Amino acid sequence: MATGARREFQLSMPKEQVELEFSILIHDLYLLYRKYFNRKMQAMNLTATQWQVLSCVARREGITQTEIADLLYKGKSPIGKTLDSLEASGWINREASAEDRRRKHIFLTDKLSSIDDQVLAVLAEMNQVAEQHLDGRIIEGMRTSLAGMRENLRNALGERTDSSGESS
Repeated sequence: MATGARREFQLSMPKEQVELEFSILIHDLYLLYRKYFNRKMQAMNLTATQWQVLSCVARREGITQTEIADLLYKGKSPIGKTLDSLEASGWINREASAEDRRRKHIFLTDKLSSIDDQVLAVLAEMNQVAEQHLDGRIIEGMRTSLAGMRENLRNALGERTDSSGESS
């Protein structure tokens, strides 16, 4: 490969406009929420990824690794590693399915109830920080709009949702 002057890539839209694209804003918020959560939960040795998995199990006791991976749009292998660490730390138990011994159903242990209030406080604080200086009516409108956008994309992907808005 020839060396020489490096040509700067030119976007078809101004960089300032790219920064305000919905997908970029949403992704940036996701990363910042994860970073904030990880920092606040470090003392409890709980990461945002682990919390995502635990919240899937809390919403659907007996869920399988494959179902969690599908809900979180992640691979089965990384979810498996997260489940291994959660099980080793005493957050979950895995039980073999009666129909297929290779299939494991995942259940929460009582350990989560010991920090539930702390996790909820961190989540509330995180939302309060993110929403400060914003009008409450605008926040509610944003929630409604984002839920609608999520539904539109799920429909475009052919995904069904249950009454709670979860993909199935």
